[in-house]
Amino acid sequence: MAENYKFAFELYKKVKELCRKDEYNLFLHKHLGDLVACVSITKQFELQFGKPLHIIIPKEFEFLCNLFNVTNYSCLEGLNYFKKCINESPSKYLSGASFNTTHAFDTLCKDVFISIPEVGEPFVIDSETHNFFLWDDYFSKFWAWNAGLTKDFYFSLPTASSIRKPCITTIKKLEAISPIESIVLIAPDASTATELPFSFWKKVIKILFNKGYTVVVNSKKYKFENTKSTFDLGLSLEEVIWLGYNCAYVFSIRSGLCDVLVGIGRKLFTFYPAMLKREIGSLNNCFLPAPEVNEILIDQWNISPCFFEGEALHVLLQPEINLIRREYCYHKVKAKFPGLSRGNRANAIWWRNVLNSVAGNGYTFPLNNKQLTFNEIKHINFLNVLFDFLAVAFCRSKKKIKKRNFRGNCKIL
Repeated sequence: MAENYKFAFELYKKVKELCRKDEYNLFLHKHLGDLVACVSITKQFELQFGKPLHIIIPKEFEFLCNLFNVTNYSCLEGLNYFKKCINESPSKYLSGASFNTTHAFDTLCKDVFISIPEVGEPFVIDSETHNFFLWDDYFSKFWAWNAGLTKDFYFSLPTASSIRKPCITTIKKLEAISPIESIVLIAPDASTATELPFSFWKKVIKILFNKGYTVVVNSKKYKFENTKSTFDLGLSLEEVIWLGYNCAYVFSIRSGLCDVLVGIGRKLFTFYPAMLKREIGSLNNCFLPAPEVNEILIDQWNISPCFFEGEALHVLLQPEINLIRREYCYHKVKAKFPGLSRGNRANAIWWRNVLNSVAGNGYTFPLNNKQLTFNEIKHINFLNVLFDFLAVAFCRSKKKIKKRNFRGNCKIL
């Protein structure tokens, strides 16, 4: 218990030292997309509360303040030490069910810091009293509401010109691959969403290759032939953001990276898996002026219309969604009839849930976003399920989705 208290006290003291006594002090501890929402509410917060808002932000995310023209901030050094400690052994610092979570550090911050703005004290925009699942608007606005903002507003777009240009060594690394304006950045990783299969991104990359583009992939998990990884190139997050603002296009799963790159507008193609259906439009409908991002929804085994350089991208990618649907039907039958799963029914259930959350109707979050109108949920009829089951069962040696395609990122939802 002494170690528990000491750890929490050290974290609080480190943040408290940076606070300004006559201002509100917001400590940002969450993920990239959440930080974007928090940084971009600064002006709105000051209008409502009548005092300056001082942002305390991890050093590695300092560029976000520059991107949104926020000058009243301090950088917190050494936060990764605290995250590493709690992630390696959460039971040392959190009790009961609290540490049985992938958000252990977030839980600790909610325990240590107040969530109500108080002049001179550090506060966080997070609270156990605010139920995420009951929120009836876009999740980015949830953080504004948590901060006490009561009036509706739009987020401002990032200022691309404020991004620092990488050093000459990094520029040369990129130009050795291709002229930067001929590079397309692929971002398949997400910290909260169920990610898309390897085969889906492989098809996207093939389309880009056919158009003469060079592909750089922002991922450690996904490896593709004839591409370069931002990690192998040694790019920092800020340098990845710079590349996104200066390359030809960005193709990404809906993640926090999209919030940062929203300023590139039509050059951004972002895919929403079915589980994020209630968030479709969260880029175009929350920023002003509307950035005109290509927001593409994969839902109920179809992909929404989208065009890329004159081609119907949804038509080219629909076969990959059909593959996901067939595999879903295969595992759905195996999960229902244990005898078919050869004693491994849990594996069949895992696959059924994961594939449904990618492209079917496995909606992790309630469809309660008041900004959207949702169509009736349609289920695959039994004959089609059976047909797809038999088609996959007799073709297992041919093209199929393999567990390694997900690189271990999917959870039962």
